[in-house]
Amino acid sequence: KNYPDAASGYQNFDFCILNFDFPSAHSARKGFTFLELLIGIAIIVLITTIGWTSLLRYRANSELTASAESGLSLLLEARAKTLAAVDAMQYGVHFESDRMIAFRGSSYVAGDPNNKVTFLPARVEISSISLNGSGSNVLFERLTGSTSQFGTVTFRLRGDPTQTRMITILSTGIVSFGPPQTVSSVGLVGYWMFDEGTGATAVDSSGNGNNGALTNMDPTADWVTG
Repeated sequence: KNYPDAASGYQNFDFCILNFDFPSAHSARKGFTFLELLIGIAIIVLITTIGWTSLLRYRANSELTASAESGLSLLLEARAKTLAAVDAMQYGVHFESDRMIAFRGSSYVAGDPNNKVTFLPARVEISSISLNGSGSNVLFERLTGSTSQFGTVTFRLRGDPTQTRMITILSTGIVSFGPPQTVSSVGLVGYWMFDEGTGATAVDSSGNGNNGALTNMDPTADWVTG
């Protein structure tokens, strides 16, 4: 452009405008590198594996607990039927490594059409049957509900032998979920748990034989869980 000055009135000035185009941080990186992609995939696989393993362990432990509870229910039902003198017969449960069989009569007979077979899940097994007399049957006595086949039955996971559940059967016929519980016998006259579920007799679990007679009640309808 021309600008006026003191001598000639005009003076020429030349201007050069430089345009510098600097790349921005956004345009410098477009997408992920191969290494970053591998790290991301590895993290996703790790999280998925941990979650899946935890889910499988939870399901296996749930099956183990449910199997032991099923065995407990079979024993409770057999004892209740015996005390109630259903069909004027005794009832019991036979245990094998992969199944439990509820039977009726004074002894277990394989193939009896009245047997009720409960198979264990593939991941669960009965690892130990430690009953008095070294047998695999628990048979309850009429009138008292007691049994001479007292002891324990242990369930475990086939893939993890450290995970176990135990059923305890006392000589009085009382069955419970877990290891045997001890009761101090010093000065103990009687120990009544009132968990028979049926009948008019409160069995003395102390071993002293002081069973109680329940009166003013319906021996079948008045029992409640709790």
